[in-house]
Amino acid sequence: MLMACTAANQQQPLVLTYSMEGLLVYSARLESVSAVEHSDEPPALEIRLSPDPIARFLNDDNVSAIAVVSGDTILSLVPNSRDTAILDIVTQASVPGPQLRDPKFYPVMLPVGDDTVIVMDTVLRGGGGSCCFEALRRDPTGSWRADPLPNPPSVADAEHLSTEEEEDDDDDDDCHVGLPAVSAYFVLGARVWISIIGCDIGTCTYSLDTECGTWRKEGSWAVPLRGQSLYVPELDLVFGFSNLPLVGCSNYNKRCHHLCALDVEARPPVVRHMWEFSAETKEEVPARETVRLAHLGNGRFCIARPVNVERSAWVSAWCNGKGTCFTLVDVTRYPGLDGELELARRGKPHTHQWGWPYDQDGHVDFL
Repeated sequence: MLMACTAANQQQPLVLTYSMEGLLVYSARLESVSAVEHSDEPPALEIRLSPDPIARFLNDDNVSAIAVVSGDTILSLVPNSRDTAILDIVTQASVPGPQLRDPKFYPVMLPVGDDTVIVMDTVLRGGGGSCCFEALRRDPTGSWRADPLPNPPSVADAEHLSTEEEEDDDDDDDCHVGLPAVSAYFVLGARVWISIIGCDIGTCTYSLDTECGTWRKEGSWAVPLRGQSLYVPELDLVFGFSNLPLVGCSNYNKRCHHLCALDVEARPPVVRHMWEFSAETKEEVPARETVRLAHLGNGRFCIARPVNVERSAWVSAWCNGKGTCFTLVDVTRYPGLDGELELARRGKPHTHQWGWPYDQDGHVDFL
């Protein structure tokens, strides 16, 4: 169930966090922080969340939904379900959305422009009976519909990837082991790029023409990124986090991540630059960690990662709470023919502490 709260400024990024009651959507804003007196440096910036959520996705069955913004609309989907919900950010009207043809067990939602959202399962079951990709499209009347899309050729041809044992074993969390999985994905214009890794079909990267619903093989390789990445038009590069293991960091104990700038015009794509981000101390980082990236425009990014934060002594027996650390960075290109990139941090990282009973693990997603 979706509940509307207050209207959001569409120019502000939205932050989705997971709570005991369901999913909460907050708006975020950039705030100037006064520079040191008599300093020539410009004011630093910090990202701050709205005091209250602008929308709630209530948790009826202890299952967390996923959500995405497309234009002035928030669309949501519950994993293992065909049901979607739609919230108009401006009017705050919420209605049930179109039903998908098939449930998605490990879904992601990718907006392509303001009128299309690609829904895909990141664990791919082959065969003609399984629809792993669908498009939610807004028609001229403002209504949304769900259009099934073909599976990538290598998955569609692998009939053996969908077996009766897998379909019957819905309660087994490991039933997807051995199936091909989407290791990285991003939107580039009207195309969605995905890299697939699987024991039976090997490694390959495809791009989907979201308007025609046709696939094109980009190569027998995977882009060296993990999860969702972002194409940045002003730099003509794709930005995301490296799929290198954490032991590749110069300071493994601080649980660092590598932010990469990827040139997808090269074949295979080439990492043009890599920057290392680590937590201040190992104790700050939960054992299970995800890191998220948002592009705010003009080469500016926000990096979000969960952290452990101390609570006041009077708060029950829980001495530690959960928070999210937001770091703002600017990426610019040096003048000249070499096209080197420079990354500059804007101010200090800002930590938002999630208050009880809403704090869970500090993981967030950007919408």
